[in-house]
Amino acid sequence: MSLIRLVIGEGKYDRRFLHELAIQIFGKDKVYSLRGVSHDHRKNFRRLQGKLSSYRERRFLESKITVVADNGKNNLVKKFVPRLFGDYVTKMGMKMLVMIDQDSESPQDIFHRISGNVAEKLKAMSKKSKSMSFKYSADPSDYLISAQSEANPSDYFVESRVFIVPKSLEMQIALVAYKKLGKTPKGLDSISPHDAIEQTSKELGLSVEELIEEAARDYHRDKRAEWVGELIRILENYFLWEK
Repeated sequence: MSLIRLVIGEGKYDRRFLHELAIQIFGKDKVYSLRGVSHDHRKNFRRLQGKLSSYRERRFLESKITVVADNGKNNLVKKFVPRLFGDYVTKMGMKMLVMIDQDSESPQDIFHRISGNVAEKLKAMSKKSKSMSFKYSADPSDYLISAQSEANPSDYFVESRVFIVPKSLEMQIALVAYKKLGKTPKGLDSISPHDAIEQTSKELGLSVEELIEEAARDYHRDKRAEWVGELIRILENYFLWEK
């Protein structure tokens, strides 16, 4: 069965981290990354849409883990993920892992926001065309959302596993960088996640990109951080891909 495998993050830092982590897990030849995250949500979606609309490009993506990102958490939750369900549930098989920062929300609230938006998207499609009906489920115990068109072959479906990073990815990277150097971070909790990672990179004499890639490699080697160990296990098992 042909299958599109997507790993999706909130923004450019997430994309770089997920890209490097996926390379460590699956190997460089199995990972493709859509570079250049725009501030315009529609441009981010159209870039992926263009790849999936081309038979040649789609066949290429079927052999890869494709890493993509949108511009921020709200766009990802309200627009990007629901639109992927709506646009492709009747066209192909698609599995995605969506990584989202917890920030100040509970993991359950984040999952219910995403699954609720997906359900509303499919409901609107069904109302617009009586020929469209879907099998839909949202399992909060596994953070799994799935949808399948009742009128199309069984290999046409969209499924999403939601993974929630405690606090934020930027904050986790900053904390592990300080810990590696035996330093105590000062004032990180009082600034934004983006400021935290930029402050950390300057203090360590690295670019933000170098800091993120180094963190992904360190996390893969040393899985003591519980959330990273879980993310790696999910990536390995969810996509059922030979390494």
